[in-house]
Amino acid sequence: MMPQTPDSELLDTLAAQRAENIRLTDALDLARAELEGFKADVHRVASSYSVRHGWCDTVSDALNELGLSGVTKDYDVMVYVEGAVTVTVDAASEGAAMNAAQARFGLGVGDVRELRADDGYADLEITDVRYSAEESD
Repeated sequence: MMPQTPDSELLDTLAAQRAENIRLTDALDLARAELEGFKADVHRVASSYSVRHGWCDTVSDALNELGLSGVTKDYDVMVYVEGAVTVTVDAASEGAAMNAAQARFGLGVGDVRELRADDGYADLEITDVRYSAEESD
């Protein structure tokens, strides 16, 4: 091993300081993420208790004092969607084309398609399905 020169000692010191800086930055990022998770848990639990016990205003004031948003509640929102989809079906007639489309897509009045619960959707009920056909270009 060669004896260290002042420059090599400085480089070693700078490398050690850089490694320590990276370690501290990573630890700080982790602590920030844990704090944000804790704040989210506090908000969720406080909101739940306040809604159940009728303390919404009081708990909202306390959360706001801590720099958190006020109490939130779950709301069911009904969204009405209407649309049309054109599909091309190879068939001998318009009637056969409509039958092929109905067989392929299998939608009819009263069909229920369940959407993913994690997306915040309840059940989707299809209340009207109409088919029409015309020769494509």
